[in-house]
Amino acid sequence: MSANHMLVFSGYFPGYVLENCFGFAIVYQVWNGVLAAVFITCFDTLFNGLAIFIVLRLKVLGKKFERFEELCRTKSPKTVLRSLVIEHLDIIRFTENVNGALKWYFFGDFLLKSYHISTVLIDLLLLDTFNIACIFSITRMIYLLSMVWCIYYNCNGIIIESENICHSVYYFSKWYNHSSEIKRTLSIIMTRSQKPLMINIGNLDVMGNQVFLKIIKAGYTFVITSLIFDK
Repeated sequence: MSANHMLVFSGYFPGYVLENCFGFAIVYQVWNGVLAAVFITCFDTLFNGLAIFIVLRLKVLGKKFERFEELCRTKSPKTVLRSLVIEHLDIIRFTENVNGALKWYFFGDFLLKSYHISTVLIDLLLLDTFNIACIFSITRMIYLLSMVWCIYYNCNGIIIESENICHSVYYFSKWYNHSSEIKRTLSIIMTRSQKPLMINIGNLDVMGNQVFLKIIKAGYTFVITSLIFDK
């Protein structure tokens, strides 16, 4: 490909297309890039929404446990605790269902995002001038990193907030003021909360901030490997 026929991102077109319809090739690439960005954004927004929904439910549950003593003034402790236990179990089941349904999707997403980040890095390394292709590659990199960071940050919030239930019960619920039966139930809740809820990437790892760094490392490794074999 000559310097006069620099595409927006790496791709193949027959020589006669580049010579006679170069504008069409550019428009075609930009259009497909926009469609891909919209498609990926819609999917990631859906899964971000699921993660945020779980995080918010856990935060609300934690606040209810912190106000346990106050709630017991209007209802009996057993009634309040029963409703909180049911809500906690419902959150656990919902998270496990989401994880079971999407963990292999997230595995594929992990591989694709790592590959896309690495290809953008290669494009940036191969560019020797600052042009529209460079601007597009930088924009793609910012877009990919921001989308990856959002989903993994929110999934990391599920781990943190599910563990914080134990903290809310122990430090704020004033469990020591209640009967032995209430204490026993609250201790079971604290024990369960020490096993955090999480979303998995297949059987590979747990979605969280550490995996975001692993994606960057995987992309870097792919770039180095590609450059070595190109030599």
